[in-house]
Amino acid sequence: MQEIMKSVFGKSFLAVGLAAFTFGAFAATEKVWTGGSSGDWYTPGNWDPSGVPTADSIVTFNASATVKLDQNGDANCWAIVVNAGEVRIETDLPAKAAAPLEKDDGPWLNMNSNSTGAENNGWNVKKGAKLDIAVPTWCETRTDKWYGGELWFHAPLRLRGVSYFGYGTNCFAQGANIYSDRQFTVGHGASDTGLRDCVIFTDNAVLN
Repeated sequence: MQEIMKSVFGKSFLAVGLAAFTFGAFAATEKVWTGGSSGDWYTPGNWDPSGVPTADSIVTFNASATVKLDQNGDANCWAIVVNAGEVRIETDLPAKAAAPLEKDDGPWLNMNSNSTGAENNGWNVKKGAKLDIAVPTWCETRTDKWYGGELWFHAPLRLRGVSYFGYGTNCFAQGANIYSDRQFTVGHGASDTGLRDCVIFTDNAVLN
């Protein structure tokens, strides 16, 4: 564990400090999970309004849920909001290859946030809530972490643009292989907690 931490924080491109976030508006369609404690992402009736999320959807969870991505093809969204509970996005299909994480058949979770750095770009996990992403995730442009909840990764993560991991706990655990093309930064975001940033690499997680 100590060697992992030394290796990670010795990287010159990992900046730990204060980073200013700008706020902006984005016209998106909210999709609220209504699939109960367990269900399939691709089932239209598991969302309100009915329909599978698209690239401009802000996906919202208001309670604990396990969401399955169990078919080939991408699952798309603009951002994910977890207001309460513990949400896990997972698959029973075979694991994907590690870095360089070139995209192949799904399931991939596509985060389509743009480069404005506005709130709701990326992961929005409120204080006391948890989001655990256990499927390969592809971020084409900027993707930020907001609020004071816990964000976990147990699968490969490809960051093709700038990524900010803000307030709260950001944990990259077993199975997480993070491949960053540009900038991986720990900094401030909109917060509902007095805690500073906390980024943990554990159980052989790798940052490339």
